Amino acid sequence: MKKGQRRAVHKQNIEPLEQFLPKANAEKLHTVYSTLLDCLSLTDEHYYHLTSPSRGLTDEVIIARGYKTLSARNASIVREIAERLGINDFSGIPGFYLHKSDTSEFWAIAGMEGILIPYRDQRNNIIGFQYRIDNPPNEIHTRLQSRCRSELLQVKFEQPNFVQVAYEGEIIFSGELELGESKIINYEGMPLCIITLKKGNRYFWLSSANKHKGTGVGNPAPVHVAVPSDELATWIRGSLRKAKTVWVSEGALKCDIAVDLVKKLYSPEELDDIGTTFLALPGVNAFRLAFPILHEMGVTMVNLAIDMDAARNPQVQKAMIQFIKELKTQKIRVRLALWNDQYKGIDDLLLARQLPQFHYV
Repeated sequence: MKKGQRRAVHKQNIEPLEQFLPKANAEKLHTVYSTLLDCLSLTDEHYYHLTSPSRGLTDEVIIARGYKTLSARNASIVREIAERLGINDFSGIPGFYLHKSDTSEFWAIAGMEGILIPYRDQRNNIIGFQYRIDNPPNEIHTRLQSRCRSELLQVKFEQPNFVQVAYEGEIIFSGELELGESKIINYEGMPLCIITLKKGNRYFWLSSANKHKGTGVGNPAPVHVAVPSDELATWIRGSLRKAKTVWVSEGALKCDIAVDLVKKLYSPEELDDIGTTFLALPGVNAFRLAFPILHEMGVTMVNLAIDMDAARNPQVQKAMIQFIKELKTQKIRVRLALWNDQYKGIDDLLLARQLPQFHYV
């Protein structure tokens, strides 16, 4: 783009949102989702990622966990599931929706290509998925300054890095940013806002909310129960996982990796104390989703293991404090798992063969 030349940024047409259907029960979800996994494979690219040093997974673990590749073109997969199960209606299954065109309609699966990561409940039912995309899009983050009236500010973004900022209808910035770059936007000689170009989300829920006959992942959002892979292979579906102590963190893949490493790095006597079960929350702010599971599993102690960078976020800190207070109110003891912030998550720490320190609160 030549200096001074402006690129047009077009507004997308906004279509009315579809009303999504209520989510099916755990039994139906598991039936469809387990069959989906049976119909999928794992690409070489995703296999190499999972077995790389940053993940450290073996072939046996990948098979036991059920990681597969979700393809963006998947109508044929849905047809195969339908044939195997003898059904032709996928209403109530998050991710599935009825695709309609002028000439045909068929069931399909929403989402982009990525690694499909199962979410299992406390009875070993697959109740949902997240998928990890290979190349997340960039995003613009905007931090308003005190004099800025948000209703007068417009920030438009075009991939991969073009940003246009207008205030009171006047374009005051138009240009490209480098990934990670922050820029102060001034108006009439005073700071108005700070814009930052960041890499977007890599993990997404398998959801078909706002699609025809689609279903959202919430009400409630899944909480993943991660157990060591050798125990997962023998965990009879339908039997309740009981545990006096559990670890609570975020992200199913992270917790799957961490729980296997915990079992390798600690002695049997230590494992009796710290536990070999992880709960992966959708986010710390969703901590209330954990309580019905904790009580059903008979938990009396929680090891709270939140990513070190996230734990410095004021909103995350507030949620952690609320979570800890509620745990103590419900007579569940709490230990914070802490570690050097050169390691982001508990999985990164354990992959480096380092152990967290526990702090009772």
